[in-house]
Amino acid sequence: MFEDDALRYAVRIDEFGPEGARPVITGRRDIPTSKVMTRFGQYVDCEHNVERDFVRVIDFDPRFRRIQHQPHRLFYVSSGERVQYVPDFKLELTSGNYIVEVKTRREYQRKERVRERLSQIHRVYESLGMSFIIAFDDVIRIEPRFSNIVELRRYRSLEVLDDDRKAVIEHLKGCGSDTLTNCASLVKAEHGPSVIRSLAANHQVELDFSSRISMNTLCKIPSTSENETRE
Repeated sequence: MFEDDALRYAVRIDEFGPEGARPVITGRRDIPTSKVMTRFGQYVDCEHNVERDFVRVIDFDPRFRRIQHQPHRLFYVSSGERVQYVPDFKLELTSGNYIVEVKTRREYQRKERVRERLSQIHRVYESLGMSFIIAFDDVIRIEPRFSNIVELRRYRSLEVLDDDRKAVIEHLKGCGSDTLTNCASLVKAEHGPSVIRSLAANHQVELDFSSRISMNTLCKIPSTSENETRE
């Protein structure tokens, strides 16, 4: 049984620094590469678009703290053969740390060897007391959450006056929630709706993602607010 192999043979993890276990592949048409900046100012290398979208989405999770691309190389022995594996990401949330493999659902369902290998890897990490998860493309890109996040990221660099930010936050603290239209009317800036989107992109305001963002979208203070660090 594999469980016996995982305990009988030496399992080794070689940790790597911020640059990852190996250079990110560039210049290949079939694997477009990109860098994504998180809300903490960290640039994350991504080897394909599904990895890029995973980082975009997890960056909007209030539990998110840090992510590292290709954090280590795992070695183990199965059925007498030496196996090595480099995970896509190490994810740090307030709820714990996770090793993440990003996969398309189509590849996972079509290739039995992929399913068997990832099941094996899961058991190895489990034997080491580490949490391993597979992030599938159809979950990463679930709508309307994904489109809302892509839209809001465009407003992240928009500068918001401190008085406008405080006016919106104090209003939401008093009423609990209100529409984007009403919140936008509180600011002095010319483009009030853009200000609200910028506040949401920078996690000062939380928007309802149950439908596409519109002027009727409800706004509220995030359940895990970062406002205290600015006030």
